[in-house]
Parts: sequence; C-alpha cells; structure tokens
Amino acid sequence: MEKSLAITSWRELLSAIGSRLDLADDKTLRADVQQLDGLCEHMDTEAFLPVSSEELTSGVYRRVIDFANLVNDVCKGLESDSLADLSNFRLAAGIGWTGRWFYLSGAWCS
Repeated sequence: MEKSLAITSWRELLSAIGSRLDLADDKTLRADVQQLDGLCEHMDTEAFLPVSSEELTSGVYRRVIDFANLVNDVCKGLESDSLADLSNFRLAAGIGWTGRWFYLSGAWCS
C-alpha cells in the first residue's frame, strides 16, 4: 500500500479557499477567510521562530554554559580554601542569566 504525505501552509490553504469563494461570490465566508488570514499574519509576526541547525550546532551556547560553570568552579574553589561561605546560598539561574551568591570574608557578593 503506497502512502502519500501532503504539506501546505495556512496561507496557501486560505488563498485557495478565498479564490473559490471569490468565484462563488460568497462575501460572508470570504470575510471569515480574510479574518483567518489576518490571524495567520499576526501569528507569523509574533510566533516563536523554528530553531535552525546552525543555532543547534553553534559553539556560542556551549561558551555560555562554560562561563556559568567557571563562576561556580571559582566559588567552590574559594570555599574549599575557606575564603568564601556558600552554605546559605544556592546556585541561581533564569532566562538569559546565571548567578552565584556567597560571602567572601564576611561581605555579601553576587
């Protein structure tokens, strides 16, 4: 049994439906299709863009992680040399940032 797969965009689909509605002179349904087309336009400008293969293989992201690990390694080194106290703080991170809070010779640091 042979199987087929067809892929199309919302724009292509709505354009084809709109053309048929124009030929049928159906203004009510054509207005609905135009509204859906406007929604597609809005979603295209606001939507999350697909991840590219270049983004997945870029060394930049690895470097960001390396820098975050470096901060943590330095703090642990300071703690092992009894220069810093990390006991009351956890490693913290959020979208686009990473941080480490600690006491260094009694002074709070971040």
